[in-house]
Amino acid sequence: MREWLFRETSYKKALARLIEESAPERGTISRIADAIGCQRSYLSQVLHAKAQLTKDQAWNLCTFFGLPEMEATYFECLVDFERASTLRDLEAAYPGELIAGVAGNLEPMARQKGEPGLAQATAYFARMGWTTSGWAVPY
Repeated sequence: MREWLFRETSYKKALARLIEESAPERGTISRIADAIGCQRSYLSQVLHAKAQLTKDQAWNLCTFFGLPEMEATYFECLVDFERASTLRDLEAAYPGELIAGVAGNLEPMARQKGEPGLAQATAYFARMGWTTSGWAVPY
């Protein structure tokens, strides 16, 4: 279990760390790009610029790294959040399926998107039936 992953608020930072942890050797980025169905240059843009992964690419990335279901779900939710324009867009992506772990990390992400912050995030998750008490990670 990668405890650090559940403290990340950016899938791009999480991806960079996953790459770093996978003992990068020559050709690692190319193998990842092949596995997720994109060019090496596009993956570099995802890591260092404004390009975003698609949902399919995120899922393939989770498969490539062998992320367990809980980690994969959280990573995919981070991708969806960074792609979403507003919390309403995120709600549309997860109609009743949003994971509670995002609630604990939502305040800094909401601020990045210009949302009112934790008060709105808390109200949003309360409507959806979750609390901001944190993510229960089995150790």
